[in-house]
Amino acid sequence: MKKVFLIIFWGIALIGLGWGSIPGTINYEGRLTDAAGSPVTTAKTVSFSLYDASTAGNLIWGPESQSVTPDSQGVFNVLLGATTPLTAQIFSGAARYIEVSIGDEELSPRAQIVSAAYAFQAAVAQSLEGGVITGPTGPTGAIGSTGPTGAIGPTGAD
Repeated sequence: MKKVFLIIFWGIALIGLGWGSIPGTINYEGRLTDAAGSPVTTAKTVSFSLYDASTAGNLIWGPESQSVTPDSQGVFNVLLGATTPLTAQIFSGAARYIEVSIGDEELSPRAQIVSAAYAFQAAVAQSLEGGVITGPTGPTGAIGSTGPTGAIGPTGAD
């Protein structure tokens, strides 16, 4: 079997944040070519794993295997986490790296997963964790004046 190369021009992005919980999937797109650079268009089994280092390191998630059928240019698209959902804890550490394997061939180097521009704003949401809003307390307002005295009630029985 010809050695298969994966040319990554992927964009990892969160898929539609809905009104409910955040989906446990991330879009991944890649391009398969053979040793001559020609597109591979036949179905392949591709495995994905996340590590905490560019080489060696600890396995954080995966492997998750998916069958892909590239288009006429060798381009394929998968949802990582379709089998084993991705969680916030997976991305709670420092850098994360994705390792891609086609069959029994591990492609290298691992690619670092980086933030989408708007994901930086999500750091603000961490202060809302547990439903508690944190931040400075504002000044206490003035106490209002005392209201009028109410009517005198009936006298009780002897």
